[in-house]
Amino acid sequence: MPSDEGMLFVFPGMTEGRFWGKNTYIPLDLAFVQDDTVTEITSIAPLSTRTVSSRSFCNRAIEANAGWFKDNDVKVGDKIDIIKEENGQNVIVFKR
Repeated sequence: MPSDEGMLFVFPGMTEGRFWGKNTYIPLDLAFVQDDTVTEITSIAPLSTRTVSSRSFCNRAIEANAGWFKDNDVKVGDKIDIIKEENGQNVIVFKR
């Protein structure tokens, strides 16, 4: 995955986020987000069928390359803004 790209998952309501790495060949980090606040950052191992679940309810999750959140100083408690660009892509801005 390109270094500054990831995947945004938006759930229809508050839920326990659940992910796995079964068909993923690269290590990923995962941020669970409640409304606009990062509540947890965890990892997903490549090809793993172990479920990674959020410890609290969330309505969004962001997958990024392993180490991206640490390298970009994103921490639990940080806020996010989701900006929709003209090309339809979402840009996520992290702030304290």
